[in-house]
This record gives sequence, structure tokens and C-alpha cells, in this order.
Amino acid sequence: FSGGDVIRKGLVYLLEAMHKLGTTGVKLQLTIVGARIRHEDMSFPIHQLGMVPFDKVAEEYKKHHVICIPTLEDGIACALQEGMACGLVPITTPECAEAFRDKESGFVVPYRDAGAIAEILAALYHSPEHMAKVGRAARALAERQTWAQYVKDAAEIVRRVVASKRP
Repeated sequence: FSGGDVIRKGLVYLLEAMHKLGTTGVKLQLTIVGARIRHEDMSFPIHQLGMVPFDKVAEEYKKHHVICIPTLEDGIACALQEGMACGLVPITTPECAEAFRDKESGFVVPYRDAGAIAEILAALYHSPEHMAKVGRAARALAERQTWAQYVKDAAEIVRRVVASKRP
């Protein structure tokens, strides 16, 4: 998880999902970049890194397999894109789902649905090959989403709008 606003970014739903999994014997750990929380009585280890310098974020991400930001409200989750660029499997809500293709290069879960998050995490845990495949697809997609490509796409949209206004 990466983010500062634990409510808006949906951290509580990820904590609930991981707690459920921890009681079933699935051994996961949670690393939190940014936010700090109180975490007594959890069934899994939590590593809180606090604020990480921008030039060290990729180094931290590369130590993990999944980035889960079950956000309730977010324009563009930059942390999700950064995680994808490091080969992490993204899990998020429809709020940020335009960043990838569901079930191919990441996973979309319904808002406030800890059960759906738990199901995906458990499936990835039990199939490391599939997790690696989705992570590779996420990275490949992120590599194509450059600022240069963004500018090119935006220019094409403007060109089409202007062309459609001509008599």
C-alpha cells in the first residue's frame, strides 16, 4: 500500500482482507509507504516505512509483488502506476481501473469490498506463476504509458475535436 490518506485510499479494506487471510493460514505481509497506522491484533506482519524519498520508492516497490490501493476517491493513482512500472500486480477499485486491463495486467475490486481483495490476494498467493505473468503485463503496460505518449494522445484528441468543428 502506498498513500497518505488512509480513509480516501481505502486502507481499512486492505487491512480487513489481509486479516481474514491471515486467519486462514495464508502468510502475507503488508508494507505501507506513506501513512502510519496503529495495528494491534493483526494476523499478519505490517512494515511501516513512512515517507520514502522519491528516488528510493522504486527500490522499495521492487521488494514486493502486489500494490493494492482500494481507493474510494482518486483521480490518477500515481503510486499505482509507479508500482506497475516496477512489475507489481495492481489491485484497485473502478476509480483507477483505467490504468490497466482487469484480470490481464491487474485486478479491479468493488468499492469497500474486503472479501474481493482477499479472494484476489489468495489466488495470487496460491499461483505465483500467474502473479508473475500479471506483474509482467502490468510492467509492459506501464512502460508504454510515458509522458511523451500522453502528450501524443492528448494532441490527437485535440486534433479530432478541432477537425470535427470544421464545416
